[in-house]
Amino acid sequence: MSSKLIRWLAYLAGWAVFALFFISQDTGRLLYQGQTVQWHGYLVVWLTTAFAWALLTPFVWWLAGRFPLERKNWWRSGGLHLASSVCFAVIEAVLFAGITPLFGLMPWFPRKFAATFLAVLPIDFHLNVIIYWSVVGIQHGVSYYRKFVERESLAAQLELHATQLESQLTQARLSALKMQLHPHFLFNTLNAIVVLVRQHRVDEADGMLTNLSELLRQTLAGPTATGRQSSAYEKFGSCRTRY
Repeated sequence: MSSKLIRWLAYLAGWAVFALFFISQDTGRLLYQGQTVQWHGYLVVWLTTAFAWALLTPFVWWLAGRFPLERKNWWRSGGLHLASSVCFAVIEAVLFAGITPLFGLMPWFPRKFAATFLAVLPIDFHLNVIIYWSVVGIQHGVSYYRKFVERESLAAQLELHATQLESQLTQARLSALKMQLHPHFLFNTLNAIVVLVRQHRVDEADGMLTNLSELLRQTLAGPTATGRQSSAYEKFGSCRTRY
């Protein structure tokens, strides 16, 4: 069974539960009062109402998505949905009046379309308007939730991208350090410092170590320290020249 078919079956089952809820409300009140329950009539009335709205809900859902209730267009969208709620309430009454006579005579409505329509419209009108606005509210809630999930996903992707860029920057700095501090450069420098120490030229050895430390620090500091790095190279070069 495909997932799309399962979703539609669940959708219809949801409206069936809606019908059973109101059937239980009406019949439960009558049973409590000790009255006879017209099971056939209640089943026909509420199942017809439920599945009429099951047919209309996709259109209401589309309207709610096409004309969302946002601050910038609240009056335009609100007025449109108000008019639409009245229209859909009338359409549901039309469907009800066209379907229920097919199931036989019921004590509440005659078996004629026009008479049934005029009888049911004032009864179901307010409930139909409430159902319309409930569908609009659910659509907006689902839409806002989807937008929230999309924003969270985008934020996570941006964070991951920033982490990757930071890692690439670190690798680039290490690569630059390897290029700038070639092994023979360090070996020669350390060897020169050792010679100075053996010759008891402590001040010059200290100066070379200080400049080498500064050079390493500025190299690791990245591109923002280019000027200070050049200065460290100059100092370090002058020490090596004196040596």
